[in-house]
Amino acid sequence: MSQVEQVRTYFLERVFPFLVIGVAIAVSVGLFILLFYFLVWGLLIGTILWLVMLVKEKFFPSPIDHRIVNIIYWKKGRIIEHEEDKE
Repeated sequence: MSQVEQVRTYFLERVFPFLVIGVAIAVSVGLFILLFYFLVWGLLIGTILWLVMLVKEKFFPSPIDHRIVNIIYWKKGRIIEHEEDKE
């Protein structure tokens, strides 16, 4: 076995697995950081939008739809009867 083949065999058997594990760890950490980067920006944008709507509702309240209020608080509804076997 020549010296070049010995170096190649040593590299493939001993060093290459550590390189693969190192790259896998680096990619995992990078994706983890990227995930939290998106989560933080989403939380920030969501909070800003919520605050804007809170201020808007404080100064310019939406008109109250009394039909919706009655449905929510009194749970009154209507029953629509139908015949499924009409021929």
